[in-house]
Amino acid sequence: MNTPEQAQSHPPPVLQQQPAPQQNTAPVEPSFWSRIATMFKIGVIGFLVLLLLIPLFMFESRLRERLTTRNQAVNEITQTWGSDQFVAGPLLQVPYEKTIITRKEVYVDGKMVKTDVPSIIKRYAWFLPSDYDVKCSLAPSERYRGIYKAVLYRGDFTFKGTFARPNFQEWKIDDKAVLWDEASVVFAVTDLRGVTNELNIQFGEKNLPMQPGNSSLGFSNTLRAKLPIDLWKDTTSTSNVPFSLSIGLNGSGGVRIAPLGLQTTTTIESKWPDPNFQGMFPPVERKISENGFTAEWKVAYYGRGYPQSWLSGSEEERDVDGNAIKKSGFGVDLYTPVDSYRLVERAVKYGILFIVMIFTGFFLFETLGKLRIHPLQYILVGVALCLFYMLLLALSELMSFGYAYFIGAVSSGAMITFYSASVLKGAKRAQLIALELVVIFTFLYTTLQLQDYALLLGTIGLFAALGIVMYATRNVDWYGTPGKK
Repeated sequence: MNTPEQAQSHPPPVLQQQPAPQQNTAPVEPSFWSRIATMFKIGVIGFLVLLLLIPLFMFESRLRERLTTRNQAVNEITQTWGSDQFVAGPLLQVPYEKTIITRKEVYVDGKMVKTDVPSIIKRYAWFLPSDYDVKCSLAPSERYRGIYKAVLYRGDFTFKGTFARPNFQEWKIDDKAVLWDEASVVFAVTDLRGVTNELNIQFGEKNLPMQPGNSSLGFSNTLRAKLPIDLWKDTTSTSNVPFSLSIGLNGSGGVRIAPLGLQTTTTIESKWPDPNFQGMFPPVERKISENGFTAEWKVAYYGRGYPQSWLSGSEEERDVDGNAIKKSGFGVDLYTPVDSYRLVERAVKYGILFIVMIFTGFFLFETLGKLRIHPLQYILVGVALCLFYMLLLALSELMSFGYAYFIGAVSSGAMITFYSASVLKGAKRAQLIALELVVIFTFLYTTLQLQDYALLLGTIGLFAALGIVMYATRNVDWYGTPGKK
């Protein structure tokens, strides 16, 4: 036996450790399907976006249908009340006789010879007022047909001015050829159904009743009063003849006045707070408040495009028709500042952009958070966004656009947010989707309210959205390159 001392002098042999087997550190090449999976998913999402254009197109068709129904309802109201009114007058119409020579072939002593045959035809000369002053007061009201509204007004018009004695010398027409006994004063109104009072024009010292007349100068609806034969019996008189006329006129939408005088002064006032001044000439003065508006025009005859007098049907003179007079008109529309159909139509134009932005948010969560979202879930989210527009249209017909937009945005946004909490596997991710929806809906509402700067704001919003996506995906390896983080 070995003693302890011997054991210490001969230590046991040390076992040699075997080297550990070397591991294969070469990168694993991803499969073909893993390489194209991301691009394939992007293609599927793009197809789903195009697919959701179908309900958007269907909604636009529904919007046009509702808009047509609204216009029909408004037309039914205005047909019994009065349409947009254009007023031109009074104009002085004086007929005259003109001899024309016509060359005809006649038999003389059994032979055919050409000879000049005189004939007398009737033509008309037109004269406009020298001074022309119009005052108009519009009392607005709203009428409903079901849920549809039309803006109407009761207008009180006063026309004053003077006429100079008609001068035919510039056309070398003898006074004996002028038919003074057939002279008349003509007043044109777009819709005579809106006239509410008996019309009499004070012309000189005569009070002349006005009756519906035939069409003149292309105006389909006219009022006419025959002038007394002795009005201008004194051929040497150079004094002007004053006139005045008061008309009560119902209409809808707006009113236009023709600038017929050498100097036309017009004043229009109303309690409507949202005027929209229209026509060839803007007002020189305007006062607008929440209690109404007052506007004044001063128009000289130089820029209107037709003279103070002309011969109708004359070969020597340029004829003037109703279209030229209508083009020179000016006035105001009782503007409705918020047209819900127009705003909804503008909102729909951003529909595809909203779908793309929401789908982009879901795709980023799917890519960065290693989630799997089924295409059907994308479709359900897209349909929820499309239903927002349908709800917006339905509610905006019953309440103000702002309240309708808020209710529609909250309803659609809450539905998508609660659904994403399950799809994205977490409340925090759903909160980010909710934040994105708040930004999107706020952006859209602001854009709809800004007409002049809508393009600028939309462009800034797109740049901001693109920047966020680029920042969030700056480190993503879209090709799945081995060993790359």
